[in-house]
Amino acid sequence: MYKREFLCRNRVGFSSIRCGEDILFGLELFSLRPKVKVIDYCGYYYTFNDKSTTNTMREGMERNVAEIFSQFSSWVKADSLDGYQWQVIEYTYFANMINALVVYSRKCGRKTMDDKLTFFFEDYKTRFPDLFSNPLLRFKNAKGQSMKIRLSVAIMAFLNKFGLDRFVYTIFSL
Repeated sequence: MYKREFLCRNRVGFSSIRCGEDILFGLELFSLRPKVKVIDYCGYYYTFNDKSTTNTMREGMERNVAEIFSQFSSWVKADSLDGYQWQVIEYTYFANMINALVVYSRKCGRKTMDDKLTFFFEDYKTRFPDLFSNPLLRFKNAKGQSMKIRLSVAIMAFLNKFGLDRFVYTIFSL
């Protein structure tokens, strides 16, 4: 939960992005360094909805992730973030892009996956020129993520070092 006064004072709100707006909202809040208090209360009950925007929007999810980070970059100046914040933002980008490629591009076909990967790596290099030097991309260093996400990120970053990640993405495309 967030204090309304904090959100209004910092002009935090949702964007017009149809899918992933919560990622943008969370990144914006993270960049503002709010005071945080952890409570022992979930606050909501998550259910899977086959007809939700996220689950029906299969095409172009990698471009949607890129747009989320473009909007974030237009709102927040990179020099206002410290090194750790920048690492978390890069990790968030990478994790969401893997999700877009592995989950939402499953069975898209080899050529389509190759186009998606080319887009992803060109976009990644533009945003984060020091490709894969982020220590959070290693399994043991990322905190607060599920085991599944941490493992996916670490494996794909590791495979990229040896040029084997495209092979794995291709398997998902078949």
